[in-house]
Amino acid sequence: MKLRIFQANKGDCILLTSSDGKNILADGGMTGSFEDFAAPALHELRNAGEVLDVVYVSHVDEDHIGGILRLVDHVFDWKVYHLHHDAGDTEFKKPGSLEPPEVKQIWHNAFHEIVGDNEGPIEDILAANAPLLSMLKSSWAPDVAELSARLATSMRQAVQLSKRVSPSQLGIPLNPPYNGHLMYTADPIVTIQIGSFSIQVIAPFEDDLDKLRSDWNKWLKKQATQEQLEKIKDEARRDADLLKMSEFDRITRVIGLEASHLGDKSDVTPPNLASIMLLVEDNGRRALMTGDGHYEAILAGLETAGVLNSDGCVHVDVFKVPHHGSPHNSHPDLCRQVTADHYLFCGNGFKDNPDLDVIQAFIDSRMGSGSALSKNPEAGNKFTMWFNSRESVATYGDHMKAVEKAVKKAAAKSNGQITYHFLESGSFPPLELD
Repeated sequence: MKLRIFQANKGDCILLTSSDGKNILADGGMTGSFEDFAAPALHELRNAGEVLDVVYVSHVDEDHIGGILRLVDHVFDWKVYHLHHDAGDTEFKKPGSLEPPEVKQIWHNAFHEIVGDNEGPIEDILAANAPLLSMLKSSWAPDVAELSARLATSMRQAVQLSKRVSPSQLGIPLNPPYNGHLMYTADPIVTIQIGSFSIQVIAPFEDDLDKLRSDWNKWLKKQATQEQLEKIKDEARRDADLLKMSEFDRITRVIGLEASHLGDKSDVTPPNLASIMLLVEDNGRRALMTGDGHYEAILAGLETAGVLNSDGCVHVDVFKVPHHGSPHNSHPDLCRQVTADHYLFCGNGFKDNPDLDVIQAFIDSRMGSGSALSKNPEAGNKFTMWFNSRESVATYGDHMKAVEKAVKKAAAKSNGQITYHFLESGSFPPLELD
């Protein structure tokens, strides 16, 4: 397994590659950082004849989905270009973007823009967010449903594209392991096979999706006026006309309240709680991908997956620390119970993340004493901490300066147990797990 960690502003953007060459793009970070750093790398994949076997969107926050929707923008623009070029219109200009690789499937949870369609059991609700299905490459027939992604996002409000599309219209499925339904943790957990990747969905749970659905419906009822929705639909139709596509709608959602307490689940937003979290295995190597999920859900999901030992612990090769190292999503219990050879901290100092106390809790779980120390037999092994930003490039450089200082100080006292890396630009060289 290989991991490529991109600079993603305040967000996440990670490319996982299996030993047999399958690629999973885990989130896209912010729009600008995706354009600058991830898009060129994905273009190189395309030129090498590779594809994105899965685009995995953990949840609908700007710093995770923004880059993915820029990816869709690129696909849309290139589809328009190829349509004109194949029809003999050689004067039609190429897009200014780099052409991305083909996308085979999308994993993403969202709800319909009509409140009534969101009722009923979670397991029966079809995932409504089909904008990403625009990444169909193989067919240009007029009856194939297409769409563009013109996403305007902010921390308070995000607008997503949606379209109701039957599976027969598109050659690329949404959430195919769940037959197009919402992806969530079931007991027993089903293993999804993508080449040599064995993947288990360890979160969200049904109650977390219920909370997200409640907030979504409240937004639709109270804030999404008919005028707003019609304006969005009109913009979507104009894009659709470029390819003589069938009509589609956009759906909206609201982001909840800011968090304020370490590990307090009540202070974490519903979209974060509903993060799709994955345990990915390839030839005995495991990566824990947590989005912006909460530590209780992580531990509960790992227990459901049956990977915790008799002490309630597990060791993985890679642990993507949840929610940019926020204190609202991590807890000393998580640090003790889940140890790793590599810890990934995605964040640029926004809201003081990665949080210094969270970083210290992970260090204490490996080098501390008494109850702070993990019971995992691997606790005393060497480990590496990866940060996808640093003081010199971070928007919130003062905090990243403090992070660098703290990590360097801890490493100096670790007798070689801690190695660290801070990313200045682009991406780290692929992290290879032998």
